[in-house]
Amino acid sequence: MKKNIILIDYENVQKHDLRPLLDHDVLIKVFYSENQKFTSEFTRLALEFGKEKFELIGIKGQGKNAADFHIAYFIGKLSKEIPDSLFYIISRDTGFKVLADFLNQVQGTPCSVVPSIADIPLLKQGAPAAKPVSPAPRSVAAKAGEDWYALVKGKLTNARGHKPKNKKTLRNQIISICKRKINDSEADAIIQALVDNKVIECRNEVIIYR
Repeated sequence: MKKNIILIDYENVQKHDLRPLLDHDVLIKVFYSENQKFTSEFTRLALEFGKEKFELIGIKGQGKNAADFHIAYFIGKLSKEIPDSLFYIISRDTGFKVLADFLNQVQGTPCSVVPSIADIPLLKQGAPAAKPVSPAPRSVAAKAGEDWYALVKGKLTNARGHKPKNKKTLRNQIISICKRKINDSEADAIIQALVDNKVIECRNEVIIYR
């Protein structure tokens, strides 16, 4: 069965209902700019998906086409790593249509541009689900994400003396606290949850504790 790979242009579309995708065998890549923030619900779902299915990718550089180049690169990379995949770009940027047409007509790589998660054929009524996942593993994944966040929050709140002063150092400490069972993207999701819950502030990569 073909793998559904979803690439979200978070610069262009910020509101996403990811929950329906939890029951499907998908790979999600979210492309975001440095100053963007995620809602606590989005962050929680990112942890629930887990590092095997979900990744946050920071866009390097500036310019209106920065996201386009990043997404095009990852489609090329993933199409070789996971042959026979179906690619969906979530964006209202009409410029992606040129990329999709090229991939479909020249490269033979199935690619569609849709404005929202709900428009993916996988979720349309009557579309076959790819490898449904039972509720039990999903709730375990959700609990794991919540446990990592609670552990990190407790460590930082009760810590005496030195605390990480920049985002990179904090990310590394979070990974260490979680016994290296999470990746950079999941650590960033925990940092965002700490910000959302007003445990810390993050100003230009500088961490301020409340």
